[in-house]
Amino acid sequence: MRSPVIGGDQENGFSVAVGEAGAQATAWGFWSEDLTKAFSSAMVAACVRCTLLELDATGLKPQRDSCQALLGDMFRRIAGAGVSRVTLRTDNAITKLQLARLFKSHCPQVFVSASSGPRRVA
Repeated sequence: MRSPVIGGDQENGFSVAVGEAGAQATAWGFWSEDLTKAFSSAMVAACVRCTLLELDATGLKPQRDSCQALLGDMFRRIAGAGVSRVTLRTDNAITKLQLARLFKSHCPQVFVSASSGPRRVA
């Protein structure tokens, strides 16, 4: 696995890495537009030639409209880069609905599997 790209801080941020199985991202907090743009850049770079994305958004809060628009554009771009399957984990129902709506409207060809709770480590 390549070293992760980390942005933000302990309250609001993200981590993005690429492993053998695809790209893995963790997102938490309530983001500014600048942080959302940094996440988008890291995600697009990580998802080149990846077909699978695991997105752990259990700590992510519902996002403002301007950040949702940036995330939607990023989802369209990663689908164009080759991502065809996403495993989405959330704890917040509104965040789950926001992200599911953004995936559906910006890249309907991507299969999204959603669940609650963080990734379980064996």
